[in-house]
Amino acid sequence: MSISLDHVDKIIERTKVSYKEAKDMLDACQGDVVEAIIRIEQDQQSKAEQAETEKKQAFESKKQNIEGQLKFWAKQFMKMIKKLMTIKVKWLKDDRLFLELPLLIVLVVSLITMPWSLIALVAPMFFGVKIKLATQNGKVTDVEEWVKSHGPQGH
Repeated sequence: MSISLDHVDKIIERTKVSYKEAKDMLDACQGDVVEAIIRIEQDQQSKAEQAETEKKQAFESKKQNIEGQLKFWAKQFMKMIKKLMTIKVKWLKDDRLFLELPLLIVLVVSLITMPWSLIALVAPMFFGVKIKLATQNGKVTDVEEWVKSHGPQGH
């Protein structure tokens, strides 16, 4: 069967492929227009399915990456929470313990009740109450001394 421009135009009109693709497929199908259209549509369908599969794989990969990052940060957050629960804030006067709370509780309450919490935390210092931070390993830090040593230096 001979290949005519009319046959190529019919394939292009139906499948929206280039002239070269239409002619090459018509050659491969020995001039059979219907067979050429069927093969081109099958190729287009295969390419669309492959693109969809690649898109799904890319999405799954990104999803797994995000899930991995979320798990990592959740573990880090939980470590921080556990650490904040082991550090205790102690209010003492004359070496007598008035109150002891986990640092996490103090921070949460302080954030919720700001600015009153700052007053409640600092005011006892004016009455001789010492605030100390104690870790599980026994290290105790006097907050007033720490602020003096790490604060701005007076001239």
